[in-house]
Amino acid sequence: MTPAVGAIQAGDAMIQAGDAMMPCWTQRKGRSQPRRLSRGGSGGGRSEVGASIIEAVVSTGITAFGVLSVAVLFIYGTRLSTVARDSSNSMSLATQQFELLHMLPVTDPSRQVGGSLTTDVANYNRTQGNYHIRWTVAAGPATTFDVKILATPIQGLARPAQLEGLLWR
Repeated sequence: MTPAVGAIQAGDAMIQAGDAMMPCWTQRKGRSQPRRLSRGGSGGGRSEVGASIIEAVVSTGITAFGVLSVAVLFIYGTRLSTVARDSSNSMSLATQQFELLHMLPVTDPSRQVGGSLTTDVANYNRTQGNYHIRWTVAAGPATTFDVKILATPIQGLARPAQLEGLLWR
């Protein structure tokens, strides 16, 4: 067989000059039309029937897992923020009580030696909002008093705040 003008001979396949840009494996012998690649189950390739449904289910599952994980992080962050706020409020109330004791006259019953951090003792505890405040007053060096104050949230997860200091006459 003699090649036509403008044709290239490669083995048994003839590729016309107009089809030279197409790879030779997409050409069928004697035709200039490209081969259609089969997606079906016949032949050596794997079947892709139903693969798009499986891919959609898997990707939906991965997305749902990610969204739920982020939602849990939001809940944890909100809880952590609440605990931090309550802890800060506890310390503020303990500081406020210390300043109040500092301003009271030396003869005030709340400033005399006594009190407890674990049980309520008259003149040595009070409740303010969601917090219970207890304090002790003990004799300190020279003419000072050693004061310990514990502010505990009544409800919530915050840790109690404890403050210690010296009061002078």
